Amino acid sequence: MSRTPDDDGAKAAAGTAAAGQALAPAIGGGLTQALGWRALFWVNVPLCFVAFVLVWRTTLESRDETAERSIDYPGLVTIAGGSSP
Repeated sequence: MSRTPDDDGAKAAAGTAAAGQALAPAIGGGLTQALGWRALFWVNVPLCFVAFVLVWRTTLESRDETAERSIDYPGLVTIAGGSSP
């Protein structure tokens, strides 16, 4: 069995996600106790902005120019039905 760079990337992403899920409640709870719940927005908004910029600058375009362009009606019905009360 050989390792590929994709394997390492998946492991890094899984490790980062696990660390975030483990640490976020403690950090959020401490911040909320110390500064109030509104302080979470002062953390989340800049983090989301930084994440957006990083993804935008580092993700390569993956559009297939030869693919047929059409609306996925079964997918549209599924997502509309699944998100409706």
